[in-house]
Amino acid sequence: MIELDAVTKRYGDKTSVDRLSLTIPDNAITILLGPSGCGKTTTLKMINRLIEPTDGDIRIDGRSVHSMDPIDLRRSIGYVIQDVGLFPHFTVEGNIGVVPSLLDWDRARIRRRVGELLELVNLDPSVYLRRYPRELSGGERQRVGVARALAADPRVLLMDEPFGAIDPINRRSLQDFFLRLQSELKRTVVFVTHDIGEAVKLGDHVAIMRDGRLVQMDATRVLLENPADAFVEELLGATRSTEQLLRYRAAHYVDTAFTVMTTEEMYRSGVDSEAPLIILKDGDAISGYVEKGLLVTCEDPQEAVCRFETVSGNATLLEAVTTLLESGRKRAVVQSPDGTILGTLSVPMVAEIMAKVAR
Repeated sequence: MIELDAVTKRYGDKTSVDRLSLTIPDNAITILLGPSGCGKTTTLKMINRLIEPTDGDIRIDGRSVHSMDPIDLRRSIGYVIQDVGLFPHFTVEGNIGVVPSLLDWDRARIRRRVGELLELVNLDPSVYLRRYPRELSGGERQRVGVARALAADPRVLLMDEPFGAIDPINRRSLQDFFLRLQSELKRTVVFVTHDIGEAVKLGDHVAIMRDGRLVQMDATRVLLENPADAFVEELLGATRSTEQLLRYRAAHYVDTAFTVMTTEEMYRSGVDSEAPLIILKDGDAISGYVEKGLLVTCEDPQEAVCRFETVSGNATLLEAVTTLLESGRKRAVVQSPDGTILGTLSVPMVAEIMAKVAR
């Protein structure tokens, strides 16, 4: 957990960050969002002491960053910036291995780690290991930048508009890639962006700043449905419209009123389940779902089993609805990349969400 306690940064008479108190939860993506000049990048850089606060304290897992050597602190935190900042005269291997080298890892360990990370970011080591940054596309350079930030296996990752210089198509691809990576690694990520759509798509939590102060910090869904004031509502205005809503992650909107049973358990006790929906899972496979009301009326419980579609929690609501409409199914089971059942979605549910958020 990262805690900012009344953090202030002044440059002469100008206050860039003003008594900012903020708690950033573990293993989630927290977005710092706001207009230019609101202090979000300054806040990010104060976490790893690239900028020193004028007042206040910042703690990581309860320990003040001011009690740490700044060089050691920065080496323990991954850092990704918009223009990547790869060293032009280093190969991909040399760029990714910079921090491990500074930490005195031996060459064999560094080589193994670089290979692991290139595979993690979907770049073939046999192809990319010896390439130079000038030989890479913008998206490839950005992936190498993420790999470099992860080289020493940091728990905290700071990202300052990392996809801002990428064209829209590749930017969406990188966003999807990063969500898949985060679902596997579960790092504590602080991510600065001025793009509201990106904030909504990537963020588990969003902190909105204005004039160096925190205006609202909430889970993404809560923020969209309950803006704190007129400023937040206006800032989110375009994103809260129907068209933009369909870019939101399915995981933020699932119905969690369900229970998981095996088919055998349903035969024995399904009617006694308190949940209105039963998802049948035998071993690792989901075999269907049962609505409790239908189960009560069927003589044979197997007749109540409905077929379903599976949707990734990282999918957008548009993708979820498209999947349902094309398949003709009533409901989709939403899962995380590791197979965890997050909940369910149906077309009527999405329509209700659209109406609520767009108000």
